[in-house]
Amino acid sequence: MITNESANVAVIGCGYWGKNLVRMEICLQLVLYDQRVDLREGEPIPVKGNGEEVPFANDEPLRLECQAFLSAMETRVPPLTDGTSGLRVLKVLQAAQRSLVMNGEPVTLPMEAFM
Repeated sequence: MITNESANVAVIGCGYWGKNLVRMEICLQLVLYDQRVDLREGEPIPVKGNGEEVPFANDEPLRLECQAFLSAMETRVPPLTDGTSGLRVLKVLQAAQRSLVMNGEPVTLPMEAFM
């Protein structure tokens, strides 16, 4: 839990890194910076681009999922994500966790996990 302080989170990958400013568990701003190293005539050249603000919703995903479930129960309309889809997601997350524990070793999921 973060309270009354800012937290900077760098997400590295795909040639970009982001800065996430957080106050009291509410994300205020997400900025994407184009910072990378290009090669010119075999020499590495650092490239530092300007930051670009990325808009996003401030909604809480778990709250939205619970509201959608309750609405499906009330209206008898099938939910966008059913139990089978949720189970597939959990299997992928579990495999990712196993890979993390094994220092990034690949974890193979059976094809049935996706059907």
